[in-house]
Amino acid sequence: MKHKINIIGTIILFLALSFSCVDDTSQLFNVEKPESIAQKEYLNDYDALKTYISNSAGPNFKLGAGVTVSDYINEGLTYRAINSNFDRVTAGNAMKYGSVVGDDGSMNFGPVVQFVTAAKDAGTEIYGHTLLWHAQQNKKYLEKIIADKEIEVDPDAKLDVIDKTTDFSTMNSFPFYVMGYEPDIIDGVLVSNFPGEWYQYFVVDGVSTDPSKEYKVTAMIRASKEGAFNVQMGNWGATTEKQISVSTEWEEQFVTFNTITTESSFVVFQPGTFDGQVEVQWVSVSHSEAPSVSFYVNQLENSQMLTGGSMDNFVVREFGKADVPGAILEGEGPDGTNAIKITSIADPANTHDTQFFIYTPDKAWEAGEEYRISFWYKASAAAASETQCHGEPGGYMHYIMLPQNPQFTTEWKHYEATSSIPADGDGMKSIAFNLNVSTEQVTYYFANIVWETVESGNKIPLTPEEKADTLTYAMETWIAGVM
Repeated sequence: MKHKINIIGTIILFLALSFSCVDDTSQLFNVEKPESIAQKEYLNDYDALKTYISNSAGPNFKLGAGVTVSDYINEGLTYRAINSNFDRVTAGNAMKYGSVVGDDGSMNFGPVVQFVTAAKDAGTEIYGHTLLWHAQQNKKYLEKIIADKEIEVDPDAKLDVIDKTTDFSTMNSFPFYVMGYEPDIIDGVLVSNFPGEWYQYFVVDGVSTDPSKEYKVTAMIRASKEGAFNVQMGNWGATTEKQISVSTEWEEQFVTFNTITTESSFVVFQPGTFDGQVEVQWVSVSHSEAPSVSFYVNQLENSQMLTGGSMDNFVVREFGKADVPGAILEGEGPDGTNAIKITSIADPANTHDTQFFIYTPDKAWEAGEEYRISFWYKASAAAASETQCHGEPGGYMHYIMLPQNPQFTTEWKHYEATSSIPADGDGMKSIAFNLNVSTEQVTYYFANIVWETVESGNKIPLTPEEKADTLTYAMETWIAGVM
């Protein structure tokens, strides 16, 4: 015990001598405070912003701020500053359509839920964002749902369309990026041998793919023994795998993929533990689609003359008056539909003193272009008419347009004709109806006018009504999801 006391005493004496040798003289120099800090020191004299709201502002006055949700839900400096200074908070972008709705139409409200929870925990109110506006939509999704739709046909009538083929018979060496193993090209055949470990190699690359379609990978292939191995399709980070069978005879083998999510894809063979030799003549990627058919596409925006719709396709020229869009007569068409009217003058100098035009301002029709036209028509008295080809309304081009000119009676009649644009009508934009063939004053009525082009393909555009219905559904789905 005596020895321990002596040791402790020695240590204390050593420390005392050590500190006594330290120079405790103050360092005589000053460091100036940075100007950027000094200029903001006045803020220390203020309380939280929301404490300065006068009672005279009223009990319903709230001081709020916009915030980036990812910063707020981290519950760091931004979170504390917002909650201390403001009564309520608005999400910067996280509650907008473009941030929530995915390319497939699904809605991810995860960050929004975290935002709401964080604000509730802090006792801070949330002011919701715009439900609808012109910006920050998911344009890719919305354009997809109103895109041209494939014509429905018997599935057995669909055609295989080749997207890309790798034909090894035209090659002398492996054409793709090597992923640890390079197969040989021997006499125009790709040959791979089991290297004793897991291995893979490209067989097709750079295929343009549509996530909404099903794809088939077909190979002319054989192996030294029967079996199966993986075929992988997609792109980095987004691939799908299927098993393809092989036999000892040259055969076309295929696998189908209906879960491709990328717009550019590759195909990789992954023999893996399959220890036989694999030989491949060619590999192709294809999809099926409806065969090309003919169909009609209406070129008029508001054929039914619905109230609130554009009437720019229907131009009325009454004698002595300026050209105007036809005025809608609600319920005065056949079966209670809407209509328009044009009143002619008595004793005209010309048959074209009164005219009506069906007008496509954004489409110039070509000579020989096929069309179909239909409409309902009647008049206050029996009367004949003439039809002409015009460019802009009043821009005469040719004296004959429709194959048969309408003969008006006092009863509603339906007109329909299929024909082609006359040679002298090349570039026309409007059909002119000359309504002063009769020398009497007559009121003419038209309803439900449709002027269609004849087109061919395996897809057909949605009508304006279908597009409106589809986008309305998307809008209502979004609002319901937010609410």
